[in-house]
Amino acid sequence: MNVNRQETPAERKTRIFRERAKKLAAPGAPRDSGGESLELLEFLIGKERYAVETVFVGEVFPPGDITPVPCTPPFVAGVVNLRGRIVPVVDLKVLFGIRSVGEKRMFRIVLLQSGGAEIGLLTDGVQGIEITGREAVRPPLSAQGGLPGAYMTGIAGNDLAVLDGDRILRDIALTVDEEP
Repeated sequence: MNVNRQETPAERKTRIFRERAKKLAAPGAPRDSGGESLELLEFLIGKERYAVETVFVGEVFPPGDITPVPCTPPFVAGVVNLRGRIVPVVDLKVLFGIRSVGEKRMFRIVLLQSGGAEIGLLTDGVQGIEITGREAVRPPLSAQGGLPGAYMTGIAGNDLAVLDGDRILRDIALTVDEEP
């Protein structure tokens, strides 16, 4: 075997796929439980963990300049110009009544999109993607009423509140329009 020979693109691709297959086959690797999996984008609101299904996530971006909109509820942070589109931004911390406890906010906007509707959710930072079985998401406790509970589909793991992206996008109370 020639040690100095470089691998071809096809050989490189084959090698990468074999390495991935070995990692997935290793003990402790994530397995398909046979049920439907759920891909969630996890983010923070204050110190609380929330998530939304990635099928509703268009993109995540730093807020830049948020322009306040007069005559809107306090939870409407304003609007942003996203490549020529004006997108309303809702501050979930204000909407859900979560108090700041002196933590530094690493703002990110999670853009939800579905069926032509879009809304930005101002978060305190994005944690990443989590994949879980749909059956692992438990219904929210009745004690978790109020606004967060109205937008929740359930709880994943111990403390990850899963929000209903479709319900958020369809809620006219969160819609910013021309009527005061």
